[in-house]
Amino acid sequence: MKNVCNEMPPRDGTGYLDSFHMFGEAQLFQYKDWILLDANAQSNLGIWALIKRVKDDNHLVAYGEWEFHSNIVYCGNLIIPEDELNPFMHVRD
Repeated sequence: MKNVCNEMPPRDGTGYLDSFHMFGEAQLFQYKDWILLDANAQSNLGIWALIKRVKDDNHLVAYGEWEFHSNIVYCGNLIIPEDELNPFMHVRD
């Protein structure tokens, strides 16, 4: 997972964090150059995103959707614009 930014070509990730806004306030966990965003609706359904900060770019490397009966994970290398990530950066666990 830590090398996904080198293994997959980057693509535009504009709008990929939009769905977090429908859940209200997301939780943000940060460790070194990794960011985990997590949001859910009364623990019945939710989404999460794993972002790796590399230099001046935010790489969305994994994105998950879950509900009571399913879990789906997507892997990629999407560049998330800074102005789309910034609204979540004030949030802490």
